[in-house]
Amino acid sequence: MSVASATSSGEAASPSSAKGESKEQSTTVAILRAIVGIGVLGCIGCGVIFGRQYLSFSYLADNHRRLEELVEANFFEAGCAYISCMTFLIGLTMPGATVLSFAGGVLFPQPYAAAFAYTGYVLGAMLSFSLVTFVLADTCRKRLEPFSKFRAFQKNVRKNALLYLVLARYTFVFPFWFVNSCSAVLGVSFKTFVLATNLSVIPGSIVYTSAGRSLGNLLAAGQRETDPKALLWSALSDPNVQWCLGGVTACLMFAIVASRMADSGEEHDETAAVDTAQQGARKSRKSTDSTAKNANEAEAGENSKKTK
Repeated sequence: MSVASATSSGEAASPSSAKGESKEQSTTVAILRAIVGIGVLGCIGCGVIFGRQYLSFSYLADNHRRLEELVEANFFEAGCAYISCMTFLIGLTMPGATVLSFAGGVLFPQPYAAAFAYTGYVLGAMLSFSLVTFVLADTCRKRLEPFSKFRAFQKNVRKNALLYLVLARYTFVFPFWFVNSCSAVLGVSFKTFVLATNLSVIPGSIVYTSAGRSLGNLLAAGQRETDPKALLWSALSDPNVQWCLGGVTACLMFAIVASRMADSGEEHDETAAVDTAQQGARKSRKSTDSTAKNANEAEAGENSKKTK
């Protein structure tokens, strides 16, 4: 009797204990999210305070020769440090990534400058996406999902995520952090995000570091006043940059078309499978109806015989 009562009480207590464990886990996750969020905000604040001093065109103009000597003496270490700085600036959404991109063109020769910037862009985007997904994505999604327009937009983005992300990066209209954050909130898969980022940051790494090379020429000539937009236009007017961007764009368009064709093929296969299943269901219904009809006719015949 006591064993049975203990067993029944244990069975009754198990759902409540499971609920308690899940509640503790959710509380722990919420605390971790708060800690990470506060840490990110603190890093952004430090970046705003110190970034104005070190990540500025005036600082680069005053110290570019000393920095060039340092890079020449420690090229590999300087490249790793540059990639790390770019990764954390972008990953933590700190200001100064544009100036650092220009600085890469000043301090490193091509194609190393573009390669280092590209690596920092990709790693930083992955870090930013992961942080937003962990800290904010669920909360923002819960607040926005009641709106039908958000759900429709979310469905379109998830269906054509590669195309949306590539176009957003290529236009240079949306800030880098904005694309990273929106991708996380909209629920784009990490695999698709990384693929799109790897493809779409190539032009930016080439253009910004090439503009940095033009900036280096101006600084070497003793000119301190710089206009970032003018530097970008000078980089875009470079024939080598134009050929490179043209080739990258062609390859990217080919990748997008191939991806769309693969998706359409999968949709066609899914549609064909659904049609086949529907046809099978219709045939089974017809056979069931015919069997029932024959059974009814046989039963009616037997009843008529009995009546006679």
